[in-house]
Formats: sequence, structure tokens, C-alpha cells
Amino acid sequence: MSVTQTLANKSAFSLVAINEAGGIALLAALGVKVGAGTGSPNGVITAEKGSLFLDVSVPKLYMNTDGATAWLQQMGITHFYAAVAAAAAADSVHAGITDAGDGTDSTVTTGITNPDVPRNITATSDDVSGDNADIKAVQVIITGTNWDDEVITETLPIFTVNSSDLVAGSKAFKTVTSIFVPAMDTPYDALVTVGYGDILGLPVSAAHISCIDAFLDDTLEGTAATIVASATAIESCTIDLNSSLDGSDVDAYLITP
Repeated sequence: MSVTQTLANKSAFSLVAINEAGGIALLAALGVKVGAGTGSPNGVITAEKGSLFLDVSVPKLYMNTDGATAWLQQMGITHFYAAVAAAAAADSVHAGITDAGDGTDSTVTTGITNPDVPRNITATSDDVSGDNADIKAVQVIITGTNWDDEVITETLPIFTVNSSDLVAGSKAFKTVTSIFVPAMDTPYDALVTVGYGDILGLPVSAAHISCIDAFLDDTLEGTAATIVASATAIESCTIDLNSSLDGSDVDAYLITP
């Protein structure tokens, strides 16, 4: 993470404006120092108490609190956009993983299609014979990366014994690199497909995130979206619209501290 611009004293504050390309225009008044760059200034930039700094990569606004290098993030509004977010599909990540046939576990790293946007992963149990008698109460483990390209794993909810079942995770995966499927029962003809659900990952991490409005295909959602926030794990920061995704654009306006 780097900060690309130091603070400059401005003379006439009127507006902070961010265009679609992430550009910024900053004007200042009353001798307040204002600056912009990429990354958090906390512990990096020394400035007068009360100075402002805008991290244009998110964006996030910070205020200097001690006249040195301590900065506190201020409340900001983030525009989240997911272009043509595909409908949930049970086999969109992997079309089918068959039981090894000998009572051993299976780890799959090929034949995987990554989600169209960071979103939650699902797994569905079935079998070739159709009687589901060999499906055990086991849990699929997904390994991949999050918004920040960090390696993450998630153990999905447990399958129901002897039942065709879809289970859904809660973390947002940008990529899937490995799928672990525990051994099933005899006659070992179980089939597991892996896909993704309707929960989308947010590109910000914060202890509290509120949604002002959400839109699907430019239509305002009549019921509020479900937001999950985390200050430490960006893969756990998600939005779930009330409507099912259908390949249309998703827009949401979020308040973060």
C-alpha cells in the first residue's frame, strides 16, 4: 500500500468530487490542509490536526487527529457496482465431481470456472443411480481467493444424509482454486456439483456497513438488501438483494464508517 501525494495547503474549499474514473478535484477553505492519494495515510503522512486525506482507490476519507501521523477514517459513501451479475447456478463452478469409488476423499483443482464476480459458493449432492443412498453427512471445503487476492477457505454446511441437497456458503470468492469432497458411502456413485449463489462480495471491509439503496437493472429494490459486515475479513462483507440475480447490473450505495 502506498500514499502517492502529500498534503497541500489550499485556499478555497467548495467541493470534493469523484468521477467514474476515480479522478478527484479538491478545493480547501479556512486554511484546512487537504490531500489525496492511494492507501491509508495512518502512520504514513504527518500533517496538522484536522487535516483531511482522501484515499481515492476506495474511496475513503480520513482526518488527522493528533498533528502527527494518526488518522481516523470518516464516514463515506461507496458505490458498489456488479456488471451483468449472473443468476445463481448450481453447476457454474464445477459441473460434477464423482466419488473416487474406493472410499477415499477427492481434491479437484481442474475443470473449475471462477465466479463472474466475487460471490458465495454452493455445493449440491446427488448420485448417479438416483436413490441418494450413498450420500453422507460430509462437508465440502472450498479454497480460493477474495477481493484482495488473498487465499481463503470455507467449509460449506453439512450435506443431509441420503438426500439430494444444496448447501450455500457465506464468503465471497473471487476465484476458486481447489474443491475438497470427502468420501461418500457405498456404492460410491455420489455426484457433487459446485456453483454460486446470489450473495455478492463487497470491495470494502468495515465493522458497520449500511445500504442506502440497491438497484437491479436500474430498478430500485422495494425490500432492503441484506448486508453483512466485517472489519477484518473482506470476504465476509457481502450484499444479498431481495430479488434473485438474473444477469442484470447491480448497483448499491453504501455508508461505511
